[in-house]
Amino acid sequence: MTRLAFLAAALVTAASLLSGCAGVPLTTSARMLAKGNDYVIRADPAQLRIALNVDARIKAAAVAPPVLHLVARTDAAHPAPDFVRDIPLVAEGADPAQLGLPATGAGRAWMIYGLDAAGARQMAELQQRLAAMRAGKQKGTLAIGVRIDGVAEAVPQYATTRIETWMRVAAADGFFELWSGRIADAATKRG
Repeated sequence: MTRLAFLAAALVTAASLLSGCAGVPLTTSARMLAKGNDYVIRADPAQLRIALNVDARIKAAAVAPPVLHLVARTDAAHPAPDFVRDIPLVAEGADPAQLGLPATGAGRAWMIYGLDAAGARQMAELQQRLAAMRAGKQKGTLAIGVRIDGVAEAVPQYATTRIETWMRVAAADGFFELWSGRIADAATKRG
């Protein structure tokens, strides 16, 4: 895998964590590939946001926040322990329109999450790992996913409703849709 393919595989894998390749917009992979090899390495963890577009009744329920799932793996020629982190996200009261998110539609609502200080440190650890892999010319993959098990468990009556998972890596680039489908389908996917 070339270094350019490292990021491409990373972001395709990221979307695949949630969907098994179904429900992933084709524009997501193309957009991330266009950002280049260092996009995730250079990102400011304080700018990372996850936004869930859900049935408005879910927003009013007490649900556990989603979890950012990160996995960096080197190839067999450069064996190293996998970097695996599950980082709980924290709810934010930001205005979706001011963040540049599209309108939700009738009966829908945005739930917006970011990283706290501990989560930002874990993201920085991932970035250091990726930078070290790159410096050592190691090949590998990066998977970034969002687990919504807490949402699905808290509101099983809405398991068949549609959810969209959007991600922002850098504020200047805005959000992109990472995955969409039924809550039940997303909750059963594991990376």
